[in-house]
Amino acid sequence: MYRRAWFLALAACGGQAPVQHPGDVHYDKLRIEGNHAIDGDTLEDGLALDRHRDIDEYQIDLDTKRLAALYQRLGYFSVEVHSRIEHQGDTGTVVFTIVEGRRATTHVEISGLPADVSPETARALVPLSEGAPFDYAAYALAKAPLLALVEDRGYAHARLEAGIVANRATATATATFVFEPGPPCTFGDITIGGTTGDLADAARARITFHKGDRYSSKVVALSQIELLGLGRFASVRIEPDRSGNQPVIAVKVSLTEGNRNELRIGGGLGLDPLNYSIRGRAQYSVAGFPGPLWNASADFKPALSFLRETCGPTLGGCQPDLLLRLIGLLTRQDLVRPYVKGEIEGGADYLPIEAYTLKAVRVRLGLSTPLGIQRLQLRVGWQLAAISFANLNSALLEPGTSIPTLLAHDLGLDRDERLGAFTQTLVIDLRDQPLAPRFGLYAELRLAEGSRYAGGAYQYVQVTPEVRGFLPLGPLVLAGRLRVGTITGDVPPSERYFGGGASSNRGFAERQLSPVATSTLDGHTVPVGGAGLIETGGELRAPLGKIKTYEIGTVAFLDGGDVTNSPSALSAPHLHWAVGLGLRWFLLPVGPIRLDVSYRLNRNGPGEPQPGCTWNWFLSVGEAY
Repeated sequence: MYRRAWFLALAACGGQAPVQHPGDVHYDKLRIEGNHAIDGDTLEDGLALDRHRDIDEYQIDLDTKRLAALYQRLGYFSVEVHSRIEHQGDTGTVVFTIVEGRRATTHVEISGLPADVSPETARALVPLSEGAPFDYAAYALAKAPLLALVEDRGYAHARLEAGIVANRATATATATFVFEPGPPCTFGDITIGGTTGDLADAARARITFHKGDRYSSKVVALSQIELLGLGRFASVRIEPDRSGNQPVIAVKVSLTEGNRNELRIGGGLGLDPLNYSIRGRAQYSVAGFPGPLWNASADFKPALSFLRETCGPTLGGCQPDLLLRLIGLLTRQDLVRPYVKGEIEGGADYLPIEAYTLKAVRVRLGLSTPLGIQRLQLRVGWQLAAISFANLNSALLEPGTSIPTLLAHDLGLDRDERLGAFTQTLVIDLRDQPLAPRFGLYAELRLAEGSRYAGGAYQYVQVTPEVRGFLPLGPLVLAGRLRVGTITGDVPPSERYFGGGASSNRGFAERQLSPVATSTLDGHTVPVGGAGLIETGGELRAPLGKIKTYEIGTVAFLDGGDVTNSPSALSAPHLHWAVGLGLRWFLLPVGPIRLDVSYRLNRNGPGEPQPGCTWNWFLSVGEAY
């Protein structure tokens, strides 16, 4: 990869030939002979000769030198490149003959390091092994990390002189890195421009260095990330003053506030084995309202859902369900102290789902804070909701009546629900990136305690731990996850677990892995959720290449899971299992477009969720986990 990138860049520097020698003979073919270390396609990509034009001897001479330079950058210091033209009537073949010679081996010398920088640490940053074949691109890649290593130790004025000493006689290339570290430096005065008041205080709290700290370019870069993460600035510039040779480095921070008002409108289509859906979204947010560190937003999410079994081939006769969600949110940054965020949320839901139509009015208060490091977060809160259930499915009604069955009564669907609970969530996120991680760990523990002290009518404890892991295997990524959920005490209808879907067990359609209610009239079933949940599985993710500039990939997956009426009924050896394959197209910034096809391995007979349904497929956005 380095060779091709360098060669293309080198070719661009050749310029136009100042002399042309037109004649009757035109360049028609090209042949390269004697090359073994570098393939012909790579060599041809960088040549500037233009086929079907008059042969230009000046350009041939330049290309001869380009080929020699490419070999020399790989350590072939004795290489010879010759050119000739073979005539065939009014056309000609340009032939380059290469005598490669011996490839030089590598020796690395690093000198001038300050006493507090380990030579071993510096040597590890040079991606050339002692005695290995020389590669100029690998040598060049080491310069910036080596200089950053010394600067991060406090030497803001460090200089690095790097070079190659080539010995043709012994076929060796000595890469030399000579440092002039200068004096050790500390940070001086830090000035912030572009904002004032509480927002300036919040910005200063996110600068990860202080006056008197030892200089480090790494903490300067980290501070820039922290300031952008505040979400209030369109641009952030941090400029250490390294002019002269002074040991104290003043720092200027220049901030530009972003737009305060933002309107987002979007929509999409959804497909799964049971439903079609049309979704919309409109979100309006105001930054700095009602105070400098406050943000306010309103989010409206309408959707239409169509049961596929009611739709004909042309979608005629579809009976849509209208789903509505409205959420208002106020957040306050740096509440009490830096990095503590407070939230006030209110909302209303109208959600026709399988067993009933849910109507809810909710309010939630929340507080989140890092515990020592940003990757470890604690969130605590209180929620209160008034929920009613209407339009019960016929499987939950006595045959031919509107009277709820005993099961509906036991589930609490024949009366309004008042839900009040205290919540706590502990999250540690050690992934290298959130959307398409290749390495790391994500773990989460969610707790909820329903209580009359929280304003609710249900006394329960809900525990939902989850862990995900990611491990690179060369170009492949092995991903796995485990999620468990239990509700003990009273079980609120709105808090029951459902499995199945694109981000759950893909052997089942969305929410279909669940205990069911069965109609005594016609035997049809409807999922009602459970108090116990297990979801687990693994994926092997592999790249396939690109479509234009967008990467595509594939996955092989194994999903297991179950949802039961009570936590005690969960049985890890007796899960529902499904295998499958999927395609990924990384077209969107929010994650890949993915198509998954699954096959259920077991438990698909009578009495099981979705009996007889063996194959499932999902079209969705984002990785499964």
